[in-house]
Amino acid sequence: MVNLTNYVITYSTILFLPRYESGNLFTTVLDNSSPFVVELEPTALIDLSLKYYGSSLRGAGDGANMILGKGKMYPVIVNEKLDLYWFPSKSPLKCDCIWFALHHIEETIELPNKRTQIIFSDGSTITIAISKMSFDKKIQIAYKLKGKLESRTRGTPMHVSESRGLYHIAKNEKEINFNVIAQCQE
Repeated sequence: MVNLTNYVITYSTILFLPRYESGNLFTTVLDNSSPFVVELEPTALIDLSLKYYGSSLRGAGDGANMILGKGKMYPVIVNEKLDLYWFPSKSPLKCDCIWFALHHIEETIELPNKRTQIIFSDGSTITIAISKMSFDKKIQIAYKLKGKLESRTRGTPMHVSESRGLYHIAKNEKEINFNVIAQCQE
């Protein structure tokens, strides 16, 4: 398998798997081409992608909490315009956390012993130790985040206002606040 030093999530990225090599935690990335290893921890790789698109893992978590209400292990919006919504299989602080791209999950199949098989858009599969009900709830919360954000960003009509006056804004060196003074238009 090829090793890279960094990587940014794209629409073809399916999941991030934790992988230990020589005592270091790296990430196996599965996308529509073939798997490869990135020499960063999964959460660091998520954070790198979020920063590339103008956010951070902390900011995305804060945003999800603002939209969905206080909670834990929320999905993150990597990039709304590119339809990149990702969610963790468990706490991202756990070294065996797997990150999933919402748009690549085609089906979930319940298996014995609280395990679930996930089938992806390219036909690849993974079996993880989580009940189907718990995993489906993670998917549902990710879709809820996506729906609420889309309704906020696409449902807002554009508003253009005409200027009703000119203002002079100045700060006196001895004061803390700015003064806003209306200027009469002739």
